[in-house]
Amino acid sequence: HTQIHTNDYHCAFTLPAVVQTLGPKRWERLFPLFKLLVRNEQRAVRRVMSHSLHELGRLLGEEIAERDLCSPFHLFLGDLDDVKMGVVKNMAAFLGVLSPSTREKYLNVIKETCDTSTYSNWRFRLLIANQLKDFTRLFSSCSTFNVIAPLCFDLINDEVHVVGDSACGAMGALLKRLGETEKMRQEQICCQIVEFQKGESYFVRQQYIRICNALLDSADVDVNIFVDKFLEPLLELAKDEVSNVRLLLAKSLKGHFDKLPLEQLRTTLEELRVDRVADIVNIITSAEGQSS
Repeated sequence: HTQIHTNDYHCAFTLPAVVQTLGPKRWERLFPLFKLLVRNEQRAVRRVMSHSLHELGRLLGEEIAERDLCSPFHLFLGDLDDVKMGVVKNMAAFLGVLSPSTREKYLNVIKETCDTSTYSNWRFRLLIANQLKDFTRLFSSCSTFNVIAPLCFDLINDEVHVVGDSACGAMGALLKRLGETEKMRQEQICCQIVEFQKGESYFVRQQYIRICNALLDSADVDVNIFVDKFLEPLLELAKDEVSNVRLLLAKSLKGHFDKLPLEQLRTTLEELRVDRVADIVNIITSAEGQSS
């Protein structure tokens, strides 16, 4: 009995390699085994299958993936958390195999996976946040604006900070995607980003700084766009009454000194150089020393 269980696990583990060797034309011979492994009583076997489903989709191609893999995908989403983790972690890769029209049907699946009403669901929200950049490229510009963009902002505001930090990193890709075809919608997203700078909570204002960091680090956003849309609100935070906001701003400026126009930074640097918090003064002094 133990040997049978071990064999099932090894079958699941090696199935992608077998599919790669035999190719899509021999899939029909493997499909009965695949169905048995997907519904195997051992969670370890199902976990392996869940984590490899996107790879099978890549090997088999769009037509077979849509016909034979979408049902197991939904099955794993309703499984135990450690099994579900596989399809959630690789959701963007799996959806990327499907046709554009089929992908659109999975937008609600992404939203439901990001249920923010349950704190314990944060690990799944983090997995989705880590894939937001990819999601911006998978869907139509309309769906990106109406579904993916609001999801980005929801996750940036997540009560679990690591989720919010990860979501901040997607804003560059989001702006680039909308800028390709939807300049007006891109402008709306820029306005929504700036709203973080006005947040009543100091955490929200810190998130604005983190978004700016991500935009400056992103190859998707031209620095001139950043300077035009986001730099002035960013520098205004040098007057923030909360020292942790000013401290994060100082770290941000130090990390991006070479990308920003010194003339526009001058007044802000003078303010931070005489800040009452010694750590802020030291960071700015160090940054200016490195640039000179």
